[in-house]
Amino acid sequence: MNFHKLFLIILLLIGGFVNAQNKLALVIGIGDYPEESGWCQIHGDNDIAIVTEMLEDNGFEQVQILSNKAATKQGIMDALDDLAKKATRGDVVYIHFSGHGQQITDLDGDEPDGYDEAWIPYDACKDYSMKYKGQNHILDDELFDFLNQLRAKLGDKGKIIVVSDACHSGSGSRGDEDVDVVRGVQEKFEMPSERSFGGAKRETTAWLFVSACKAYQNNFEYRDAQGNYHGMLSYLLWESRAAMRDATWQEVMATIDNRLLYIAKYPQQSQREGAPNSSDEKLF
Repeated sequence: MNFHKLFLIILLLIGGFVNAQNKLALVIGIGDYPEESGWCQIHGDNDIAIVTEMLEDNGFEQVQILSNKAATKQGIMDALDDLAKKATRGDVVYIHFSGHGQQITDLDGDEPDGYDEAWIPYDACKDYSMKYKGQNHILDDELFDFLNQLRAKLGDKGKIIVVSDACHSGSGSRGDEDVDVVRGVQEKFEMPSERSFGGAKRETTAWLFVSACKAYQNNFEYRDAQGNYHGMLSYLLWESRAAMRDATWQEVMATIDNRLLYIAKYPQQSQREGAPNSSDEKLF
């Protein structure tokens, strides 16, 4: 083999490695909220193991985990920034949050009902006070801005999947034996500020966002045969992990919807917006 042919082969091999698609993930699970936060205990941290198994079975080799005390707002935002720094054009990025959710006063006017949706990190409180004014809630507006920046970096061939196993309403039941456990509360986080209306609505289809239930439903946890509690959506994603390898995201979501009807004690349907990207329907 002459030098020129060898050089060409090396270039082709290097190009293949450069263009290889990486699969990156961030999995956040919170169950043991501080008592002083006002949040009841749930089992969001139980979801980490099954979600990680689901991802590894589908070729994810870089999975970052944040659990309980590590999942503060700063910890989560730093992990998102780290994820974005690692991501390159054409990669698959999966972000999973299992924990409480809450609606919070919308101050920029982009929500018709006057409330933003928020993820609840470990260091966020349930109620407004002079010491806590909502600064540690992670607003949907903040996620929207981050995901737009991530989409620009990944390009059209990259994929973004965001799963939220939380909800923004519920009874706040504590997770004792044989008690229905709900993620979220009916009480909204009300801030004594003048609410704004008529702002530009943030809308996009540049990523797939899946939540465990519709806005008017509660997100109940599921108790498996071993007596362990998990988020309903997290459990069904784990249960469907083998089928994901060749399935489109529509097929995976249809399977989850059908299983929810079968195993849920109360009405609960997953809700989704957008798609993983604009060019490929396969989930992973």
